[in-house]
This record gives sequence, structure tokens and C-alpha cells, in this order.
Amino acid sequence: MTRTARISLASLTLWLFAGTLIGLFLAYPTSKIIGDIRYPLELTVAVVVAAAVVQDSRCLRATAVTLRLSLWVSALLTLSASAGLLVLSGRSEAASLISDGGGAAQRFLTSATFFALATVCFCLARALVLKRGLDSWSWWLPGILIVLLAFSRNHVLAVGVALTLAICVASWATLPRILIAALASVSLYWVMFIVLPPTIDDLPIGNWYAAQIGGYADRVIEGLNPSVRSADPSARYRTSEIVYLGRAFSDSIFVGHGFGFPYQPPVLSKSGDFWLDRARYYSHNFYWWTAAKTGLLGLTTIAVAFGWPMVRGLRSTSSTVRCGAVALGAALAVSYLAPLPLDTPGTLVVGGLLGLVLGWIPAKTQPITIGLERLPHPTSPSTESVDVDKL
Repeated sequence: MTRTARISLASLTLWLFAGTLIGLFLAYPTSKIIGDIRYPLELTVAVVVAAAVVQDSRCLRATAVTLRLSLWVSALLTLSASAGLLVLSGRSEAASLISDGGGAAQRFLTSATFFALATVCFCLARALVLKRGLDSWSWWLPGILIVLLAFSRNHVLAVGVALTLAICVASWATLPRILIAALASVSLYWVMFIVLPPTIDDLPIGNWYAAQIGGYADRVIEGLNPSVRSADPSARYRTSEIVYLGRAFSDSIFVGHGFGFPYQPPVLSKSGDFWLDRARYYSHNFYWWTAAKTGLLGLTTIAVAFGWPMVRGLRSTSSTVRCGAVALGAALAVSYLAPLPLDTPGTLVVGGLLGLVLGWIPAKTQPITIGLERLPHPTSPSTESVDVDKL
């Protein structure tokens, strides 16, 4: 195990132990402490598993085949649900912030959404860093379909962060490619939003496509406007969460209130068990949640656990490691608005990305040991040869 991996896992363990100990000391209900620690613990396990998987070529290949197949199945099912051919389990609602149904587009947030987003960010980084994008179409095509049909502003943030980090770690030789990609993106936007809708209006798919474009323009593009966000009930509720979390953090800055701490009163304006119970402990903002529960101690351990491997990955000589670090950075940015580490399957996505980076960072020591089997740790040259299209 590398020194970076030991530091990261030790920091996560310290965070979990401190939050649990404080919660027990303050005599919170055991069920609530378990409810708070469940997903961070799941994330930690995902880190260990992912770090082990990427060090075994056969296991990595089998996992990649399974994940790519699941992406395609999820994309086809989501597309079918959007066309009204079937009903998906998970969260679906009108994509528009104004329209409440009828012929409006529907947005789908499923178990595959955040994994698809991480895949898109990884492939975007790969296109800029490795100068190879089209040959990984079997990954990014289903990922883009799932991400677009989610109609989420959080995904714009993730892609923006991934693009920024990828440009920072790419060589100057990629600048012409970046300019060409920017020009192509503007052209694609013009075709999709301006040219195509009236062109296919008379076709059977015309009404469906117009609804998708209208919903995306209204929720994602117009939804970035501060005035629109201020009128969005979801955005207002998340702002109120931060207010309560900020007050809790100011009351116990250094160690927080521990896991199991109810930082806000029940949300009586909405019906359902979630609003009356879990909403008191859960937050959409992972970092403010960590600050309220474990204070500066928790924020520091989180910064070390995620930030140090990400920085090392971005500075790695391995292009593959840099792509993984870019995707990790995008996921961490989204965690400010969507609590990936506080719910399933977000915990598996973030933990998997961190484990991927930790497992691919070259070791200066002996190979890691899992049980009785020694799995060879990839050196820098072999790590560089990892190709998502050959998995």
C-alpha cells in the first residue's frame, strides 16, 4: 500500500471514529448515529475495494465490462422511459421549473446517474490529456444520454470543473484541440437548440425532442440565472439547510456535534417520513454537513483524505491517473450541491474514484496484500498503458 493510500485511509478512519465517539458521548440515539455513519463507512469500504480492483488486470477488465454494460442498459431504459414506453424506479419529475406535467419533458435521476456523470468527466479528461476521445464512444455515449436526461444543473458544474482541471493538467500541445472542441460545442449547441427543433417538428419524434430541448433550456440553462434559482423551492430549501448547518458549526467549531446530531427541526411544510425524520440529519451539502457534525477536525481529515490523493493524481506523470483525478475533482465539486458521499450510490462513485486514484498512483514500496493473495501494484509504465477501450 502506498504512503498516500495509508494517509487517505487513516484520515477517513479518524473522521469516522471522531464523529462516532462524539455522538456516543453526547448520548444521541444509536440508530441516528448509525444512520449518519452508514454512508461514510460505505464510502470507505468502496475506496478499499476499488483500490484493490484496479491493481488486478483480470478483475479490472471484468469490472469494466460489467460497468460498461450497465451504462448501456441504463441509457436504453432511461431513453425508453423518457419516450413513455416504460416506468423506471427512482426519482422522476417534470424537467421544467415552470411546467408541472402534461407534455413537458421528464427528468430521471436513477442509480446510474452519478456513475454516468463520472464516466463523462473521465472521458472528457481523456480526450484532452490523452488526445483520444472518439475511440471511447462506448463509454461516453451512454453516459451523455443518462446525464442529459437527468436535466441537472449540478452536472454543468461537474463538467465545468472537469474541463478546467483537464486543461490545467494537459500539455500546451492540446490547445488547438481545446479550441476546436470549443468551436464544435458551440456549433453543436446551435444545431441542437436552433436548427433541429423546427426541422423535425413534423416527424413523430419532433414533439418529444422539442419537449426535451425546452425542458433543458428552462431547467438547466435558465436555471443558472440567480433570479430563477431564488424562486426555485429546491434551491431555497438547500439554502435554508446551510443556514442551520452554519449555526450548528458556529456552536462547536473544532469538533462539531458528532454523528447523530439533528441540526434542523422537522420540515413540517412537507409530507412524508423523510421530511419529518431523516431531513433533520441529512443535508444536500456534504461539506457543511461535515462541518456541523465533526467541525474543523472533520473538514481537515476530509481535505487530507480526498485532496492529497487528488493533487498527487493531477501531478502524476501517468495520464490515466490524471484523468482519474480530474473525475474525482468533479465529483468533489458536485458534493457541495449534491451529497454524493451521503447516499447510495453516490458513496460508491466517490469512493470508487478515490480508490482508483489511490490504486493507480505508483508505489515506492512492496505490492499491497489482500488476504493471502499478493496483487502486483502497477508501476508508472504499466499504469500508463491502462486503456478504457481495451477493458
